Amino acid sequence: MALRVFLLLTLLLECNHPSEGSTIKQEPPSSEKSMCAPLETSKSTNILHLGNGANLGVLLMEFHWPSLTSSLSSFDFRTYDSEGIIFHGEIDGPGSWFLLALRQRRLEIQMSNEHGQMMISQLGPNISDGKWRRVSIDRNETIIEIRLDGILLLDLYHTSADSSNNTWLTIALGGLIPNSTVQLLSPLQFALDGCIRNWSWVETEVHTLNNAMEINEHRRCFEHEKEGSYFPGSGYAQFEVPVFLINEDDPKDATPWGLRVEVSFRPVLATGVLFAVQGQNTMAFSFAMDSHKKAFTITLFDKQFSKHFPDDFCVGNWQSAKLKLLNSHLTLNTPIINATWNIHLNDFKALKSVWNKSTTTFYIGGIPGILLALNVCRIDLH
Repeated sequence: MALRVFLLLTLLLECNHPSEGSTIKQEPPSSEKSMCAPLETSKSTNILHLGNGANLGVLLMEFHWPSLTSSLSSFDFRTYDSEGIIFHGEIDGPGSWFLLALRQRRLEIQMSNEHGQMMISQLGPNISDGKWRRVSIDRNETIIEIRLDGILLLDLYHTSADSSNNTWLTIALGGLIPNSTVQLLSPLQFALDGCIRNWSWVETEVHTLNNAMEINEHRRCFEHEKEGSYFPGSGYAQFEVPVFLINEDDPKDATPWGLRVEVSFRPVLATGVLFAVQGQNTMAFSFAMDSHKKAFTITLFDKQFSKHFPDDFCVGNWQSAKLKLLNSHLTLNTPIINATWNIHLNDFKALKSVWNKSTTTFYIGGIPGILLALNVCRIDLH
């Protein structure tokens, strides 16, 4: 049996919201460290983040349906995420609802009324590329139109039930309406790391969204974003290692177990932990930067290995490194460094044992008590 592990992180560079399945821990930031690269830390007061992490809750808007003069809603939308809910709307309860979402980086709708339920996927092009796009949805008594940058993606005929004077339209952003009994035709990850701006909901002035951004900075997005993850030195991402394990019982596959790591990063501070593997009672493996020694440091249980940085390491450029731990050898390769160390076979077996335990934790951007400020573009483990 071969054990294969793969982890790919591609999140927003300046937007440090935790992804689904991760936990961001907050620790006191360190201030007495020299900077490698400048940071853009201000967030826009006109761009709303659709995520509802950090106990923010789903944003809700309510409209008196008979008072509306238009059913047209439109907004600019930007994301690097591949799946999640943009908005969910209900008219007079869960019997009549509409959902706009992303699946596999393309738009999807699901809707239901008294005549049945339907889903249409793969609408339009891939829009998970960080570019702003104008999305519009218009629903009248007989037709639903969805447009992307003015181009018609869907022209759907439907029938509407009669409404009373007490009919309300409820819209939730970035998730389902709380306590909703909606049953989706196809399961969907609710959380969406995306942003909207220049919105118009049923052509009605809405103060709810602006008020939410004024009250809580986490509701705001950065003006400019790039692909990657930013760890600000005041927290770290924590994952349970079994989430990334794939076991294949293939007698033909005799690939030996090993830890192979490829990381691209841009250090803001040339110190701190890039990533680490922690067992139940011990730190089994870590890869870090030490600004005092001006070196990479690799720790395998109680053993430590180090290699000096290249001269241009802390100038704000993107860096790359490859680590490989297999049997009795540990190697570190960068465009400048090619280093190999001999390790004890018992340490290698102990790391493999730790990795296979359900209590093992994987950290990125720091560990409890030791933090880091850097941008991580991609980490692959095999």
